[in-house]
Amino acid sequence: MSNPPLMPLSTEKSTQKPLDKPGQTRLAILLGSAVLAGAIFTTLGFRSAPQKSAAPKLFLPDQQSLQLIQPEKATEGLPYELGLSWQNLPLEAQVAPQKMSLRWQDVSYTGLGIKPVKTVTLGQQATNAKLIFESPGAHTIDVLGPDGAVWKSLKINVEPYQASIYPARWEENRFLPQDPGRYHIYVNLHYDAKNLKSTQRQYLQITQDGQILERLLVSSGALAKMTPLGKFKLGFKDYYPRSARYNNTPMPFWSAIDVPGHPGEFGFHSLEDGGYQYLLGRPASHGCIRMSRLPSVEKDPQTGKPIWGDRGGARWIYDRIPEGTAITMFRHKLQAFRFEDLERWQIRQAREYQAAQQAKNKAKTSAKVSATQSAKRL
Repeated sequence: MSNPPLMPLSTEKSTQKPLDKPGQTRLAILLGSAVLAGAIFTTLGFRSAPQKSAAPKLFLPDQQSLQLIQPEKATEGLPYELGLSWQNLPLEAQVAPQKMSLRWQDVSYTGLGIKPVKTVTLGQQATNAKLIFESPGAHTIDVLGPDGAVWKSLKINVEPYQASIYPARWEENRFLPQDPGRYHIYVNLHYDAKNLKSTQRQYLQITQDGQILERLLVSSGALAKMTPLGKFKLGFKDYYPRSARYNNTPMPFWSAIDVPGHPGEFGFHSLEDGGYQYLLGRPASHGCIRMSRLPSVEKDPQTGKPIWGDRGGARWIYDRIPEGTAITMFRHKLQAFRFEDLERWQIRQAREYQAAQQAKNKAKTSAKVSATQSAKRL
């Protein structure tokens, strides 16, 4: 068998040139760069798109998670800040705010039974509930959860607020807001002269927004000169009036008690003779409310020079409590009572003076010993 004839070669020239090796390299680089750029663009675009995160789920604590943090001491008429917080919660739990109620039984400043309620909202952070007890003795606080059930109960003992013959916080309460609606003057005239074991004395207390500012010993009218009971208002003031009824007697720092039908007859005031202060805490006046006086050396605010002043109870009311303030005068036997009359005040002053002198002498002796030892070393 014979072989097929050979085909003649084409004489036309080709229009495509074969790629050399450098050209192939450049094309590969361009293609790779395009692929990489696309990948980067896709990645950046994906990351820049907002991601939807699930909303945190609110956690509802139960009564087992409630924790109460109580102060060590509670005093009648002063703020008692009870702390509330959650404990043993799941990690990173978002707590839904819950409304908690605190309630307790109390006796008002005037002797009436009351049932105060304090409401607070407890959320993620701990909170404090400010309570004011108007009577001393044992109290039980019930903490109610949002369901109205008692979640926790707390028993505390409230100490009595001491009655003093002189104001205890003179500088602290020097500048009080002059809003009569925020204050109340309570005058408790209870005094049992037949019961030798009774410690209660007659006192006056001033409250601001329900909190006691001062509780001071006073004297009301003796048996033949009764002091009226009821609700009145604080009236006009006079720096140094004299009594037209009782031998022109001076009545420094007069603050009137507006008793209907008896204008200018009753008021808070002091006397010039300091001996009357030994009777403060029991009936002794002609019907007014006698209060203490305490001569002092003050600084004149205009000249800066020393002047005679007074830091007694009558001056405290005269300077600080505005006219129109509510006054309630009543008789009520307290569960517990603590007081410091003039005799006890004098004893305390003498002891404090003696202690100060002993400390001063001790410091002098120690300084002399140190100086002697230093001299010996030299």
